[in-house]
Amino acid sequence: MSGIEIAVASAAIVSAAASAYGAISSVSAQSSAMRRNAQIQDRNARYARARAAADSERKRRDVDRILGRNRARVGAAGLDASGSIEGILADFQAEGELDALLMEHGGELEAVGREEQAAFLRTDASNVRAAGFLSATGALLGGVAKAGGPFVANAASRGINPSLGTGAASGAAIRTNPGERLAGRV
Repeated sequence: MSGIEIAVASAAIVSAAASAYGAISSVSAQSSAMRRNAQIQDRNARYARARAAADSERKRRDVDRILGRNRARVGAAGLDASGSIEGILADFQAEGELDALLMEHGGELEAVGREEQAAFLRTDASNVRAAGFLSATGALLGGVAKAGGPFVANAASRGINPSLGTGAASGAAIRTNPGERLAGRV
């Protein structure tokens, strides 16, 4: 094997190693970014729930304050708060409670959506990482095959089958003509 063939084989291996390193570095960065985005989505889900709880609590306080003010006005006017006036105030309170519950529900829906997005990001991060390692493995194997090409060609040009070994023993172990085997026994 000449020095040029060795140099070409060495360059192929170094190139394959560089490609593999590049693939792993790239997918590691991409995977890390996806995991970070998943953490942000998890945090935003917690914020959505907390914001919805605060908004619904504020709505309930507003409704209670308005009801209290209206009851005071009814009492100051000397009216009886029973009957239709109480029905109107009860309807207002029920509507306020419904609004508060809808706020909580909306916050929960947002949080669930963000948690699902975070789960997808974590899955994608794992898939990207696995694909990157497969790509790096392919680059390494391709480089080794490319580097081994001149060695195989050199061996073949000298009549050696590299997959079978060298010498008379390897030739004797492999018979290509079935009749040859029978002729040897007769």
